Parts: sequence; C-alpha cells; structure tokens
Amino acid sequence: NMVISPNDVENTVENIKFLESCGFYVKAYLEEGNRWTFQHVESLAKQLSLLIDYYLHRPNQKVSSLLRNSLFFLMSDNPPVGCGKHKYAYHISADGTRYDCHRCMPFENPPHLRISEKYINDLSNVPKLNEACDNCFISYFCNLCPASNAARIERPDLCEMYCMQRKVLYKAQSYMILRMLTECPNHCLLTN
Repeated sequence: NMVISPNDVENTVENIKFLESCGFYVKAYLEEGNRWTFQHVESLAKQLSLLIDYYLHRPNQKVSSLLRNSLFFLMSDNPPVGCGKHKYAYHISADGTRYDCHRCMPFENPPHLRISEKYINDLSNVPKLNEACDNCFISYFCNLCPASNAARIERPDLCEMYCMQRKVLYKAQSYMILRMLTECPNHCLLTN
C-alpha cells in the first residue's frame, strides 16, 4: 500500500516504478485531509498521464490500483454498495462503546477529518457531499463511504478538494482504458 501525499505527489510515477521493479503490486491511495491544493491536484493529473504512458508500453504489467479501481465499478453489472450498517452490525472500541463504523472511534476520528457528533452513532442519514453530487456521473461510487462523507460534509473546502481528486482519478482511468483499447488492446488489464 502506498499513500500519496501532497508533498510527494510529483514523485508518484517514479515511486510506483521503483516499487514495481522490486516485485510489488502497488495499491495507491491519496492522503485524506486538508493539505491538498489545486496545484497538487494539477500535479496529480500530470503524474497520472505519465503513468498511463508507462503502462501502455508494458502490456503484461499489472496496473496499479490508482488507475484501475473505479473502472471495475463501471464495467460491472453490479454497481458498488457503500459500507455501513447493512454490511457490519457494529464496531466496538476497546472501552466497550458501540459505533456504526470504525472511523467513528476516537482513535480513528482525527481532528483534521473529524466526524460530527450528530453522525457518530447514526451514519445512515449522512447526506452526499453537496447538491452537485445528484447530477454527477461518478456520484454512485464517489459517495460510498458515509463516514468519509460525514468527516467532510461540514467542510466545504474538503468536499471541493475531494471532488476534484476523484474526478481527476476517474477521468484518467477512463482515458487509460480508451487509449488501451486503441493502442494496446492486448494489455493484460483488458484481457484478464
């Protein structure tokens, strides 16, 4: 697992190449929180473009999760379902307190992504990040985690940045598939 922070976003491709050269499959995630800026998201978009070129020239290389996770949602007959009470009955902290989600527990509810008290024990009523989500083409898998939404919902700056990050990722993933279909139809991502 590799977490991409704003501080090292410009090294994303080199870091993935290095880890893959060591024999690892790279599951990459974006750091959550308030340190991302528009410039960091622009750097991420440039890195994703370079990463697409890297994989297009390696048809047998397994593609990092950074460029593939949500595509499987798009290609599946079964749309994704977010977690919550319907998946897990409850979570118990070390002191015996019951929570809807592990993210609601005090040690996993950090100040920079604090879940509001009104959602701590009832994630079933967490709204989407904003009204624009209702008409967004990726909303159904962007808003899957009610705890994640609850941590952002009262912070418009975090909602906007999260939205930008998701759109950059999903557009890059779609672009990669289109390029693979035309330039590299024998890529293992398409044939497996």
